[in-house]
Amino acid sequence: MAGSTRLKVGVIYYVYVKREYWGLGYGKVLVASMEELLASKGSRVYVASTTSSNTRSRRLFESLGYRVLEWSVLEEKLGYDVAEALEAIACMYDDDVVMVKPYSSALLSRLRGVDYRGLWYRMCYKPWLDYRGYSKL
Repeated sequence: MAGSTRLKVGVIYYVYVKREYWGLGYGKVLVASMEELLASKGSRVYVASTTSSNTRSRRLFESLGYRVLEWSVLEEKLGYDVAEALEAIACMYDDDVVMVKPYSSALLSRLRGVDYRGLWYRMCYKPWLDYRGYSKL
């Protein structure tokens, strides 16, 4: 979960369902369970990201009420600073699509002024360094 006193954002990083279980609703159960857990921790907004070519993921999140936006559209609608904060919070590397629930410009604008570089370091880069063993050098 990321955010500040302004807004708590729950991030869903990966959802994976084995191919033989596709279409049985397991993806929806996983995402809904994560939303419930994140809500219990105070999240008011949920974010995930993917690539524009990942239509299965986009359809899954759309079916659960997420607004699916290409990165350029998000930046145009919310402004560079809010879009950058969401990108950092979601650890978007090669992803070009962001999925947000609920989508509310007023709510998301509360991310304006968030130290997204610090968030990115703490939530994305530092765990990666730790996992790779680089932080122990």
